[in-house]
Amino acid sequence: MRRHLYAAMAAIFASSPAFAAASAHELAAAFGARPAVSQVSLSPDGKRLAFVTPLAGQGGALYVVATTDGAEPKRIAVASGAPERLAECRWASNSKLICLIHGQQPLLKSVAAPGGAWGVPFEKLVVVPADGGDGVRPPQQLPLGEGVVVDWLPGETDNVLVGFPAGRPYGPFDYHLARYDLTKGKAHGWDDYVRCDGGCLTDGLGQIRIDANEIRSGTISYRYRGVDGDWRPFGSYRPLTGEGFAPAAVDPTANLVWGFRKLNGRLAVFTKALDAAANETEVYARADVDIDGIVRLGRKRRIIGVSYVTDALHFLYADPDLAALADSLAKALPSTPIIRFVDASDDERQLLILASSDVAPGRYYLLDRNTRKLQRLMDIRPQLDGMPLAPMKAITYPAEDGTAIPAYLTMPTAVVHPGKAIVLPHGGPSARDEWGFDWLAQYYAARGYAVLQPEFRGSDGYGDDWFRDQGFAAWRAAVSDIDAGARWLVGQGIADKGHLAIVGWSFGGYAALQAAATAPDLYKAVVAVAPVTDVGMIRGRLVHYMDRGALNQFVGSKIEDDASPINNAGRIGIPAMLVHGTFDLNVSYEHSQRMQARLKAVGRPPTFLSFDRLDHQLDDSAARAKLLEESDAFIARVF
Repeated sequence: MRRHLYAAMAAIFASSPAFAAASAHELAAAFGARPAVSQVSLSPDGKRLAFVTPLAGQGGALYVVATTDGAEPKRIAVASGAPERLAECRWASNSKLICLIHGQQPLLKSVAAPGGAWGVPFEKLVVVPADGGDGVRPPQQLPLGEGVVVDWLPGETDNVLVGFPAGRPYGPFDYHLARYDLTKGKAHGWDDYVRCDGGCLTDGLGQIRIDANEIRSGTISYRYRGVDGDWRPFGSYRPLTGEGFAPAAVDPTANLVWGFRKLNGRLAVFTKALDAAANETEVYARADVDIDGIVRLGRKRRIIGVSYVTDALHFLYADPDLAALADSLAKALPSTPIIRFVDASDDERQLLILASSDVAPGRYYLLDRNTRKLQRLMDIRPQLDGMPLAPMKAITYPAEDGTAIPAYLTMPTAVVHPGKAIVLPHGGPSARDEWGFDWLAQYYAARGYAVLQPEFRGSDGYGDDWFRDQGFAAWRAAVSDIDAGARWLVGQGIADKGHLAIVGWSFGGYAALQAAATAPDLYKAVVAVAPVTDVGMIRGRLVHYMDRGALNQFVGSKIEDDASPINNAGRIGIPAMLVHGTFDLNVSYEHSQRMQARLKAVGRPPTFLSFDRLDHQLDDSAARAKLLEESDAFIARVF
């Protein structure tokens, strides 16, 4: 008897624990597990799927499966994760995939950077035959090396447009372009070099139409290639202030480029003609939030609409058929109202769809538009099947000055008020949370905590007035808003003052330590994951990469002593836990090492959880499970 495709997919994943009696250890393993599937893509003819599943550590396996019932997934390639990791596997043709392999090569201890045994990051492209490979050994690398795929050339068989590093005398993000024959393993049809560090855009037909020909004093100057093949100036954009037009995607049919421009202090989407007139037209704008993305579909990268986030993620479709289809799917799948068009066959008759919500991590479907059959494929987190997840609710609370601060509140499914609670500020700081599944918040809710995620001033997506006070230069405003959220939890009877902790990752970890120092009577415990603890160290690193104006806005032209948690160690009177990976390239491991030493020196030695050879994301199921279980136990001991 042939199995349904969903059953065949589910067979390769681990079974779920019995959640009714799950221990803290079992819950941590389930919530901390890496997504069971990622990088799901559809072949050009729509007949096969490819996806990556996690192996031990940071390893991954690439599978291919036919979209017909009874088909069995075949593992065709692996990467051990030590150091090579699989990412961004996509179909280059019906018979071949291109995968990005990345990782960090350990340095010798004798030459390690301060703060631990750092690794040297690397990336390379590999070509994987869809029918080949034994699924045991790493894929054979064809000589794509450190190139980047800039156009999948859907109109050509077994060819992709690749940018190869130009080398001297060009810059590190300058590329020579060439078509790469996937069958012969050779590059041909070399083109001029283009500059991609400020953005180079293809038309999906093998032509680069936009590139950044100059970057000076924080301003990116663009040029465009006309239909006659000649390059001409195309204006400029200044990321620090948002002045100018930032090109993002080319529409070759209309000979337009879609991009972003500020309108009344918020990002809006405009089109700009790729001709001498360069006429601009407003396409999408909102009065409350930024338009934050341009949505594209398939290997042709066809522009189908835009995205924005109010409380939740929304899409506005330029394609009326897809707009109607998205509405129909949301009604047909009411428990998963966030509908994404992930990929498509080249004729767009087969659509790969992801449906999700706050209590549904995500499920993939395949829609045949000819037969109107919707086929269930696979779940992102099958480990959580049967687990009653906690709804996330968008709320507002008053800041100290009365400003309404947006936030998300996740309440445990069973709680006696007042109970225990965690304030969970996001990273960034130029980032934001949104309504949807969050593995950290859901784990803590499953353990009985109410979880508040504040969108403090400095969070992204709310426009200039909200984002203006951002970064480490304006840490007081962010921390004040976070603390106001904690007081609101107590005032509403959601949290007991003696059972309130703060947990943060990256900038969130920085904010958590600063809150513990400036409001010592508000929280009972602090957990800081990969935290910035010395703003001076951050400035010293960023000065080599950022424009001085942007750097001053981000960290301040003069750093006050109390802007760094390391200088506030003596004011942190509550138990602290530090968590860090030794290969963190975003926030160096030294930040937590030095914070540990400083807290120990003032008589408040922290709990320190260190993960060898893991980076900023701690992208390892066992490590994440350990982080969840041990942070929960740490907070429980304090309470």
